[in-house]
Amino acid sequence: MGRRKASEPQVLTVEEGIDSLLDSVVENVLEDEIQISSIVEDELTVEISSVEPEDKGQLFAVYDNGEVIASVYENSEKLDELLQYNKKQLDSRISFLSAVITDEAELVRLNVKGGTNYSSWRQYLAQNGLTPSEPPIKTLFNYYSVLYTDMGIEEIAIKVYGNLRYSFTPISML
Repeated sequence: MGRRKASEPQVLTVEEGIDSLLDSVVENVLEDEIQISSIVEDELTVEISSVEPEDKGQLFAVYDNGEVIASVYENSEKLDELLQYNKKQLDSRISFLSAVITDEAELVRLNVKGGTNYSSWRQYLAQNGLTPSEPPIKTLFNYYSVLYTDMGIEEIAIKVYGNLRYSFTPISML
């Protein structure tokens, strides 16, 4: 069986409407051949509306222990997750600094300046003829507060244990 060929390409005008165009397309598809005879040159008016990009806030580069791993927007959920991780890490450091020290040798090391051979705070007091008392420094925070007098507990935690895992640097938008 051979292919049937359309006798004449059909020229459509805009006035004929969609119905005649649909009939023409169906007719040409049935004949397995579509031909375009001419292009109607009508002047079209196209309105392009510019859409303002959604304001997502400042863009930040995310560093994981010093290496860039991502970029996130100011109000994104991912940024909140990373900040929560940093907050948990800082809270655990602060709780460690605030914990009361029960090890006698550690209490002596924190409260007596210089090298010492004392095994407990009580031994230090007894051998030096001092009255029994509580040690003035009972936590690591107290110890580091004496060394770094102008810092708060968060700053001391960063100073002693280093930076938090994630850091953020603003990226300038061009």
